[in-house]
Amino acid sequence: MGHTGYSTKENVNNIEITHLHWGLQLIFDESQKEGNNEIWIDVYPLTRFLAKHTQAAVKVEGTKEWVRTNGIKDPAVEEYGARNSVEVQTPPPPKEGVRKRNRRTREP
Repeated sequence: MGHTGYSTKENVNNIEITHLHWGLQLIFDESQKEGNNEIWIDVYPLTRFLAKHTQAAVKVEGTKEWVRTNGIKDPAVEEYGARNSVEVQTPPPPKEGVRKRNRRTREP
């Protein structure tokens, strides 16, 4: 959480409301951590992409586990299975004792 980021001067607070600072940094070597070779990813396009591709989930009662309501169909996996005579397995449907989660509010 922070107040900085809205000024031409480094480490200057120009807003009154605390806001979240978050990002994604790729680190392949420790020397990249605090140097001139930092690689940062713009997470906003990734966030928008993930928001458009949500999946409904249900909570498994008595556990902290959530499971998808639908299986995933990946054409590449199905093609691989057909080419290599391998049976492609999909996740089973939710068992009894699960409750649906509201996709909009993320609340049970």
